[in-house]
Amino acid sequence: TDIDHYRAPANAIEEILAGIYAQVLGLDRVSVDDSFFELGGDSLSAMRVVAAINRALDTHLAVRTLFHAPSVRSLSEQLESADSGVELVPVEIFKEGTGVPLCCIHEGNGQSYAYRGLREYLECPIIGINQIPQDGEVTPRSIRDMAKNYADRIQAIYPEGPYNLLGWSFGGPVAHEIAVELRRRGCTVNNLIMLDPVLSADGPGETVEDENPAEDRLLNLFLRSSGIDVSEESERLTYRRAEELIRQQGQVVEFVLPPKPIFEFAVYNHNTNLSYLREHVPDVFDGDMVVFSATRGEIVNNPQDWRPYVSGDLTVHSVDCGHDEMTSDEAIRMYVEQLKLSLEA
Repeated sequence: TDIDHYRAPANAIEEILAGIYAQVLGLDRVSVDDSFFELGGDSLSAMRVVAAINRALDTHLAVRTLFHAPSVRSLSEQLESADSGVELVPVEIFKEGTGVPLCCIHEGNGQSYAYRGLREYLECPIIGINQIPQDGEVTPRSIRDMAKNYADRIQAIYPEGPYNLLGWSFGGPVAHEIAVELRRRGCTVNNLIMLDPVLSADGPGETVEDENPAEDRLLNLFLRSSGIDVSEESERLTYRRAEELIRQQGQVVEFVLPPKPIFEFAVYNHNTNLSYLREHVPDVFDGDMVVFSATRGEIVNNPQDWRPYVSGDLTVHSVDCGHDEMTSDEAIRMYVEQLKLSLEA
């Protein structure tokens, strides 16, 4: 940031927050007006920043608050407000606006934060559906049950339709099932769009024998994105082992891992969702579907496998990124123009 633009912290709280932003993002200093995400933050580092702030200030700030108040200045004002501690809400409003809403369905860990980056590029309202029960909902036992609950939530906010649905990874089959459910209710689904959707539970290295594949997979993601080498690890990673590795490499645990309760919630969802996926046979959606397919790394999700479950056209666009990078700003920039065209179609 140039000198003209830099705004120094105005008080002790802002100073602490700016210091934590800088440390997590690997920057020398941070202007109090700069958005955490424009400085290079993503949903993984958002968890770290909030964990570090809560520890430093003994607060109960929720990760979601950072998405609504991404600068040091706006976040310091949120520290006063009562609802900033509510970690996950059933429906997250990412962007208000007019036009057909884009309803984004959580991925395997149950959270829809990953879609936040779309705000910068799309004009329409954007909502995220999180895997947390809403009052009065029946506890789901399958993807089909989830789809009924989520269709209810979407219709509660937008009773009229039409609807645009977007799902990344595990969110793909759920979005597809919601599309089927909304059509069953006589609603119009303009677009069903998937970002590298999974179709079966046979993802990379996820075998039925492994009693907790999610813990290992999620810890790997966090450690790798912090530049911590886990290639030598012969054992399955646990939270405690990950903490050891982080300390061995001279890093601070809070800057790498989310707080244990949030992490355990993500692991629980991931494992539950894997079991749902194993049982799931999709219905046929009577419309068109667009898939943005990740082409880097291990390709486990062949988009053509969805052919039998769509009565209309199946259009596939390749994106030069890995499965886990699909909602990073870098990847979004690669396909967002095509996404806009799909939404306008």
